[in-house]
Amino acid sequence: MLTLLRRAWAFVTDDHVVGTTPGVARYFSRCDGCKRVFMNYWAIKPHHEPGRVGCPCGGIKVRLCRIPEWQAAYYVITRYVWRKLILRRRYWDPRIAERQVPLDA
Repeated sequence: MLTLLRRAWAFVTDDHVVGTTPGVARYFSRCDGCKRVFMNYWAIKPHHEPGRVGCPCGGIKVRLCRIPEWQAAYYVITRYVWRKLILRRRYWDPRIAERQVPLDA
């Protein structure tokens, strides 16, 4: 039982990102103006799909950020349910992938 608790604690406290392969980090877009985390539509939205460009506050300057894993999980799940299941959009994942380690040649 103690081993299981140690593994669970290590999973919660390490830098592991759920839903990615090792060596790939997932970031979110944060508005420079209002500091809101939002879905970066201009990076993934096809030109024929409706949706706003930029933050709901009107800002278009963003920074990549890491957010706590529980908050990231909530954000991804809500986007999956709303955009993928309800609206049936092709692009629903709000995360931006970045490779942390080089590919083996």
